[in-house]
Amino acid sequence: MNRAISQRAIRCTAVLALLNTCLLRTQNPAEQDVWASVILSGVVLSGLAALFARMQACFPGKNLFEMLRAARSRLTADILTLLWLILGLGCAVRTVQSWGEFIQSCVLTETPHYVMAAALLVCCLLFLTRGTHILGQWSMFIAGFAAVLGLVLLGMSIQHYDWEHLLPGLRSAENLGRGTLSLTAFPGGELIFLTALFSGSEAGLSDDRARARLWQSIVWTTAGIQLILFTVNVLVLSAPLAATMRFPGYFMTSIIGAGDFFRHVEVLSTFIAQITVTANAAVILLFLCQGTAGLWRLGDARTMAFPVILVVYGLVCCLDFADAAAISQAAGGLRLVCVAAAVPTAAIILCPSRKIRVKAQ
Repeated sequence: MNRAISQRAIRCTAVLALLNTCLLRTQNPAEQDVWASVILSGVVLSGLAALFARMQACFPGKNLFEMLRAARSRLTADILTLLWLILGLGCAVRTVQSWGEFIQSCVLTETPHYVMAAALLVCCLLFLTRGTHILGQWSMFIAGFAAVLGLVLLGMSIQHYDWEHLLPGLRSAENLGRGTLSLTAFPGGELIFLTALFSGSEAGLSDDRARARLWQSIVWTTAGIQLILFTVNVLVLSAPLAATMRFPGYFMTSIIGAGDFFRHVEVLSTFIAQITVTANAAVILLFLCQGTAGLWRLGDARTMAFPVILVVYGLVCCLDFADAAAISQAAGGLRLVCVAAAVPTAAIILCPSRKIRVKAQ
C-alpha cells in the first residue's frame, strides 16, 4: 500500500469517492436553493482541505495515523487512532449498506442486500491487497468513462428542464443553512479519509503549493459536479417531488430518454453509481487498514485488509435492513462528527507536544 501513486490518480480516486453520496441521494433541505448550499459547503470544505494540506506539509508521505504517532506520545496517538477507527468503521458500514439498499430498492428487488455487499467488498479486497497504485490506475481509467456517460445523461435531460423550478430563489435562510450543513456532512465527513491515498505518494508533491492545489482541486471539482447534479434534479423533478423520493437521481434518469434508442437510461446511472461506491468503500477501507496496522504496529497495512473487510461485512449483515431510514439519519450525524473531529485532530498534529519537539531537536 505504500507504493506511490500519481497526482492524477489521487485526484480521480478522491473525486469518485466523494461523489458517491450525491449520486445515490440527491435530496437537499435547501430545495431550489441547493446551488447556494453547494457553494457555501465548498467554501467550508476548502478550508478543511487547506488544513489537511498544511498537515501533510509538516509530515510528507505519511498517513493520518503515522502523523499522530510522529506528533504525539504513543498513548495519545493510540487513543486518537481508536477513535478514528470507530468513525471510519461506521462510515464504511453505511456506505456498503447504502449500496445494498439502492440495489434492492431500485434494481434487483429480490436480491438480498448482503449479496451485493459481498460483491462490493470482494472488489475492494482486490484493490487493497494489490496496492493503492492499482486503485489509482483503475480510477484514472474509469473516471473518463464515467464522465462520458455523465455527459450523455446530461445532454438527454436538457429537454426536460423547467427553469421555473428554481424560483423563488433564496427564500429561506433556515433551509439554506440546513442544506449547507447536509452537504458539509456528505461528503465533507469523508474528506479526512482521503489522507490514506497520500501515504508514500510524495512524487511531484514535494512543493507545498502543489499539495495545496491538489487538495483544492479535489474539493472544487467535486463541488462543481455536485452543483450540476443537484441543479439538474431540481430542474427535471422540482424540489418538492425530489424531497419525497429516496433515490431521486435514479428516478430522474428513468424519465429521460431519446426515442427508441435509449429507453432505460437509468442503467447508465446505476453503472456510474457502482463506480463511485466502489471507490468510496475502497478509500475508507484503506484508511481502516492503515489505522489497524498502526495500532498493532504492523509494517504492511495490506495484512489487515481481509480482517477489516470481514468485520465490515459482519456488521452489514447484522444490522436490521428495515431500519434503513433511522440508520441513514445516524450516518449523517456520524459524518458531522467526522468533520468536527477533523479540526482538533489536525490541530493536535500541527502542534506537537513539548516532549516530541525536544526529541526532534
